[in-house]
Order: sequence, then C-alpha cells, then structure tokens
Amino acid sequence: MKHLIIESRKHELVVEAKESGSVKLGGIFSQWDTKNNNNRIYEKAPLIREVEKLRGLIEQQRLVGELDHPTSPKVNLDRVSHKIVDLKIDEDNKSVNGSIELLDTSMGKTAKAILDKGVKLAISSRATGELEEKDDGTLLVGDSLNMITYDIVLMPGVDDAILGIQETIDEDFVILTKAEYAAISSGDYDLTTVDKIKEKMKALEEQLLIYKLKHYLKQ
Repeated sequence: MKHLIIESRKHELVVEAKESGSVKLGGIFSQWDTKNNNNRIYEKAPLIREVEKLRGLIEQQRLVGELDHPTSPKVNLDRVSHKIVDLKIDEDNKSVNGSIELLDTSMGKTAKAILDKGVKLAISSRATGELEEKDDGTLLVGDSLNMITYDIVLMPGVDDAILGIQETIDEDFVILTKAEYAAISSGDYDLTTVDKIKEKMKALEEQLLIYKLKHYLKQ
C-alpha cells in the first residue's frame, strides 16, 4: 500500500540572504542511513535518485513547496509559499542540504511575517512510497520512494515531534468520513459528492493552518 510520507526534523531553516525584499533560507533537507524522528530510515540510493530528479525540476524553475503540508501529494498553486533553488548531496554527513526562496504569494508573505516575529521554521519532505518494517520496528523507505517536494513547517519543539503518515486507498489521498467512505465503496455517489468532499478538505486545511499560525504567534 502506498503512503503519503511526511517528515519533520529538528534542523531549523536559517536565513541565508535578504536582498531587495527577497528572503532565502537554507538547512538540512533530508538524511539517509540514519533513523529519524519518525522512526524511519531512508536508503541512500533511492533518496539520491529522487534528489537528482528534483534537481532537474529546479533547473526548469518548476520545484515549489507549500506552507505546511496538505493532505494530498499534489502541489496546490494557491498554497505555494516558496521555490526550492538548490539541493546538494553531503556525503560526509549523509545529508541533503538545500535552499529555498520565499515567493511574493499570500503564503510566502505569511511565512515571511512568521519569520519576522522570530518564530522558528523547518523544512519537511513530502513523498509517496511503501514502508518496510524491520524486526526492531524501524520503518525502511526504499526503492518505492517518490519525492514530491519540500514544504515549510513549524519548527518541532521536541525531539520526537511527528507529523505522521497518511494512508490511502487511491492516488487522490482524500480523507473521508465513514459515511462518505461507505458511499464511495458502494458506488452510491456522483461527481457532485466528490466535489463537495474536496471542497470540505480544502476548507479544513485552511482552518488548520490558521489555527497553527495563531497558536504559535501568541507564544
């Protein structure tokens, strides 16, 4: 079964440059052969393969991310906050280091306002793939890894901060209520029902983001 895999890590994004209103941030984006906060280990070869794929998108000016994770692997243009401008392999530290540039979008401006208030932000990968559980309970992420992008998230406050895994039965990664799932399973639905579900999920995402921002800005 495929999973939507999102990762949180303790590494803070550091401001690299502020020029003519442009803000660039950098830090450690991913690590391999190291158990992370989510009890997962990424194999080196698949991770580097996917990073090379993303670097191709960077060259084409096509790799963007969102402010906080959505519930879907799809990138929502109305939620884009930044573009990834660089990804580098650090063999010595078994890590992928990167840089992002905040965009002059609604979410990009929100991210900048959060930074200006001194709130710590982190980078978090978004991917799909299968998880293999080892004898010790560690989850191995291997050849099925499909990296999508890196999103901005709030800096985890504790070492075991977990964003979690969302399982799905299809490629849309839509979370349903029991009643909605029963309707879908029985075939008793129409396009209007599907559209309503998607609208509901979008509204929930926006409400959750607003709640998180208000909570952390008050601290």
